[in-house]
Formats: sequence, structure tokens, C-alpha cells
Amino acid sequence: MKRAALVVLGLLWASLLWPRDPSAQMFLSNFRDLTREAFSLYNKQGSALWGRPLPAIRWMAVERNDLILTEDPNLPGFRTTKGLWVGPRPRSLAVATTATQFAGKMWAMILVSDFPHQEAQALGLLVREGWQSVEDRVLPSSLAQGEPTEALDKPEGRLWLRLEVEALARGLDCAGEQRLEDFEAALTFRAQRYQIAQPDERQWERVLDVREGIAEYMAWKLPPREDPYADLAATIRGRLHTSQSYVRSFAYMTGPAYGLLMDDLAKGWRQSLLLMPAPDLQLLAADQIMGAKALVSRALAGGDLTPREKDALASRANQMGVSFGIQGIKKEEEARWARMSAEREALQKQFTGGATLRICPRDMRIVFDPNRQIAMGKLGTCYTGAFSWQSPDGSLTSDAAVLVTPDWHELWLPLGREVVTPGSLDHPLHLVGKGWTLDLAPGWTLRQEAGAIIAEPPSLKSS
Repeated sequence: MKRAALVVLGLLWASLLWPRDPSAQMFLSNFRDLTREAFSLYNKQGSALWGRPLPAIRWMAVERNDLILTEDPNLPGFRTTKGLWVGPRPRSLAVATTATQFAGKMWAMILVSDFPHQEAQALGLLVREGWQSVEDRVLPSSLAQGEPTEALDKPEGRLWLRLEVEALARGLDCAGEQRLEDFEAALTFRAQRYQIAQPDERQWERVLDVREGIAEYMAWKLPPREDPYADLAATIRGRLHTSQSYVRSFAYMTGPAYGLLMDDLAKGWRQSLLLMPAPDLQLLAADQIMGAKALVSRALAGGDLTPREKDALASRANQMGVSFGIQGIKKEEEARWARMSAEREALQKQFTGGATLRICPRDMRIVFDPNRQIAMGKLGTCYTGAFSWQSPDGSLTSDAAVLVTPDWHELWLPLGREVVTPGSLDHPLHLVGKGWTLDLAPGWTLRQEAGAIIAEPPSLKSS
């Protein structure tokens, strides 16, 4: 496929008039060809990688009020065009680049605006989102979710993660014994980080490395690239230095790196992962490389280490960290935490020092930038840009600060000068605040509680 045709993917939707607009017809052809190529890579190479036939993937592209599907949804209003099915997007369908249920089936949903211009990257996006739409039918389902904490936002947690990612990147850039040494260093840094993490945090990281990390690994593994190892090393270094937060973004760095390195150092690891009662990418790597009885393996497994063993692990990790610039990273993270502490304090005042609107959605389908978030302790997580929530009950778009509570049951907005009157909504509510826009459908109930207005949809009023 010519690159010139692919460049159109992210630009051609300024105003589409189906099916007359030539640019729309070009997109349909490109989307059809890309999804067919992605499915061929996934079906042949992917099945060979995992040693079993993989579930079929269905893709949908979303542009404004249109859906473009790779399979017939058997719904009125859809018509066949260039081997695809084009039809109206239901207002109740929340849109994001993610896996979603539609017409009784699971789909890999991708926003047209998210398509990269480069072919390998476009194929990688299709493979990653496609894998996430079927991974529950491939990976063991016994993996408890866990909950993120502030560990990856605080200096020590970020220190050991940065060292781990840099060790993985160095391993990708070299070969032979040096690659093995860097790989063992990465596992040692992860093991040391687990010593300062709570059980929920460790479980959270295990889950993301399997769920998000393996999807990203597939996106790097299947599309043809001239040098995937070097390209991935450069990519994860870039992410390491541009991500505001690692809480939800770390697995996009660690997961694919461990996967590609184990392809070289621990062949057959994928089949072993599928046999683990509770899949754990780093524990599998440590067991296969160092042996299950090794100190690092036991630390990754969450076993109780004696004080002497903890000291030995810390000493080893610090010694290994010297060649990766541990002292410089420590200073950078301490300076960052000083800045972040002031920002967190200001954000806390926004949400607790004045009137707040607390929205209780029935469906917490939100879209956010994982690189733009700040852990707020017991308050939850604050998202500071490009945030949206959409459902049949209402919608929210924000470029300002939005707080999501730890249980993911509420969205908090500082009201500022906006005045909201308690009561039941007989008409749609449209609010525009500082950097955000909120719409609620009729039927919501607004009630006063202390300094907050709590907004509940009809189904929650009696609960």
C-alpha cells in the first residue's frame, strides 16, 4: 500500500457525504485493506506465536455519526460499500479507541482521528485494539484486578521504574551476554520496586503488564518493521521522558519490551504464560532466566524476604543502578515531587475548598490521556487534559481538571461560579464551566450534600 494513500487516514474526514465524497471512498478502501492485512498477520503469525487458533477480530471505525464495520451487524440502516458495512452510530454508543459491545458482538473500535499516517503504526494500532477485543478469550481469566496507588507517582517508585525501562531499552539495543545482563537488571529493579509497593499496587502492575502490555507487544511483533528492537527502545525512552504519570502508562513501555526480549532469551514463554494460574510476565521471565529459587524471583512473587535478603536485594539494585545514572534520576525525581506536591495541593483545594459537582454515571465509560493524570491519594485520580465521558444519560468534555474517585463511581468537577439548583431535571441540563462542558438528560436528580451537588441518573435515585 502506498504511503500517500495512508496519509489520508487522519485527514480526510473534514466533511464526509456518504458515499459521494471521493475522500470517503478512499478511506473505505484503505480501511478495508488495512484491516484485511492486520487480520492476516494476526490469524497466521499470531496463531503461530500462541500455538493455537485465535478468536476472530471485528473492527469498527468511528467518525462523528458514522460507523464503518468489517462485518455485517445485521441492523437496519447499514449498507455494504467496498466490502465494508456503513451505517449510523447510535447515540447510546460511547466512542473511544477501545473494545466495545455492539449488535451483540465484541468489536475493536477505533476513532478515525486516531489512525497513524505510517502503515506499520496503523497496522500496530489495529492489531493492539483487535487483541484487546478478544484477549479475555485467550488469556487466563483468573487474574484479580488490584488497585493503583500513588507508588508510581512518588519519587522512589518512579526511580525504580525509570531504571527498569532504561535497562529494558539497553537490552533491546544490544545482544548476547550484554542483553541478558540488562534484562536481569530490569527484573532486579522491578523486584526492588515491589518491596516498597502495597499488595494492591503489585497486583495492579501485574494486570496491566499482561492486559495492556501483551496487546502492545502484539502491535510491535506482528507488523513488519526493519528493526523492531531498536524502534521499540527509542519509543519507550521517548515515553519515559514525556509521560506526566506512569500509573496507567507504564505497561506500554514494559510489556512489549519484556515480550520482545523474552522472544530472544526465553523462547516458548507465551505458552508458559497461558498455563500460569495467575499470569505474571515478570515472574515468568525471572523464573525462566534466573530460576524460581532466585532472590529476584521470590521477591517478584511477593514472598516474605528476611531482613538480610531485603538488604541484599536493595544493595544489588543500587549497585546495578550506578551504570544507569541512579543518582541523577534520584535528584530529578525529588525535584519533580516538590513541584507535584504544590500542584496536588492546589488541585485538592479546587475539589474540596469550594462547591463541587459530583456526577454518578451508570456507565463509567471515560476517555483520557494516560500521560496526563495525577494521583490524589484517597481522593482518587485527577485527569488534567483531553478527558471525556459519554453515555445515553449525558456527556462531559474537559480540558481542565476532572477527578475520578478511587472506586470509579463518581466524576468530580469544581463548579466555580456555576450555579446548579437541586431538584429533578425535567429538561436537558447544559453547563459550561472553566474548561469543561457538561450535558445531562432529563431524569437526573440533583441533591445538595454539604458543599457538593450530587447528580444521580434515574436508575440510581432509589439506591
